[in-house]
Amino acid sequence: MEEALRESETKFRDLAEKSFVGIHIIQDGYFRYVNSRFAEIHGYAVDEIVNRKVPHDMILREDLPAVVEKTLRRASGAIKSLHNEFRIVTKNGQIKHVEVYGTNTVFKGKPATIGAVIDITERKDAEEALRKSEEKHRNIFENAVEGIFQMSPQGQFLSINPSLARLFGFESPEDVIINANEHQWFFSNSEDAQTLLHLIETRGSAEGFELRHHRKDVKKIWASVNGRAVLDSNGMTAYYEGSVTDIT
Repeated sequence: MEEALRESETKFRDLAEKSFVGIHIIQDGYFRYVNSRFAEIHGYAVDEIVNRKVPHDMILREDLPAVVEKTLRRASGAIKSLHNEFRIVTKNGQIKHVEVYGTNTVFKGKPATIGAVIDITERKDAEEALRKSEEKHRNIFENAVEGIFQMSPQGQFLSINPSLARLFGFESPEDVIINANEHQWFFSNSEDAQTLLHLIETRGSAEGFELRHHRKDVKKIWASVNGRAVLDSNGMTAYYEGSVTDIT
């Protein structure tokens, strides 16, 4: 039994020390064990953490209440294991995003918590950059002076911006999409529009194509359209997108 225990401890320590994720054991509020990766994520040496640091020392103050609430729920038995995302402050003051998994265990004969920590800062930074990029393009889309659209290969509007709605004589993009897709009154029944879609489909794009269009109030206008086909992974047309300018 002693030999089996030694082998088990050796395997655990070998696995923990060579792990790509941070591993820790918390007992009586203190870190009783951390591997080198856990210390690296937090910017400390192992001996600066073990028996010296408590989790609250490393969690960003703003994120602490949510972490404490989940920890108390796990301790009460409401949840058996813990999965959480929050921000930490490293030894040099850097803020990082981490993903933590934890569960109950026994360490040296006493109840404890064992957990794994993954540094997800790069992922979070990429998500934030994507969110800002989407927000920027959404603002451009919503506030552009020219009309912008996306349309299915069947000629149904997928999205349009407010400028295009006003050009068509409608109050909102939603009104245009409902009426256009219901009555097929913009591209589908126009010979000019059919020619435009054919050009886009065969050439991939069309620039400065002029066509006539009747607004909602039956007023006739001239429009200049720039459009292109957006292809899916199989090389088939997923949708059309482009811009429309009133050149009446």
